[in-house]
Amino acid sequence: ALRAFVRAIDPEADLLTPEEAASTNEFANTGADIGLSFAIRDDFPVVIAARDGSPAESAGLLAGEQIIAIGNVSTSHARRLEVDQLLRGPANFPVSLRVADPHTGAIRDLQLPRTAQGNPRTAALKFLDQGVAYYRVSQFTRDTVENFRAAMVLAKGERLSGVILD
Repeated sequence: ALRAFVRAIDPEADLLTPEEAASTNEFANTGADIGLSFAIRDDFPVVIAARDGSPAESAGLLAGEQIIAIGNVSTSHARRLEVDQLLRGPANFPVSLRVADPHTGAIRDLQLPRTAQGNPRTAALKFLDQGVAYYRVSQFTRDTVENFRAAMVLAKGERLSGVILD
C-alpha cells in the first residue's frame, strides 16, 4: 500500500527495501548496460533517450517506444528496479528487447550488447550557417555546465547571431 502511495505522488518514484537499494548501488558501480534512459509510462518502460554512441543508439531506439519485453520477460507492470536489473549485466553479454511504436503498433525485436558505461561523448559545438552555433548536451554530468561555458567562450569570438542548445 505504501508503494502505491509513493507512486501516486510521483509516478517515477518507487519504494525500495534496504536490500533493493543495496543491489541498485552495487549494479550502478559494476554492471554494463545498453545506454538507455527510460521512464515507466502507462505500465510499460518507455524510451526517453539513447546515450550517444551506445548500443541503444546504434540499434535505432527512439524516444517514445515502449519496451514490451526484455529477454523472455514481459515488462507490463514492471517496476523500474526490475527493468534496470534486466537491462544491466555482464559487459558484451547481449540482451534481447521487444519494442513497440505506440503510434503505428509496429513491433521490433532487437539484440543489443551490453557495454560498460564510459564517459559520455563530449558535447559538440558546431557552427552552422548564418552565424548560428549548435551545442548538443547528450547527458547531464558534473562537467556539463563547465563544458557549456567553455564552448560559449569559444563561440563568442565567432560573431554569432544565435545558439541552438539541444
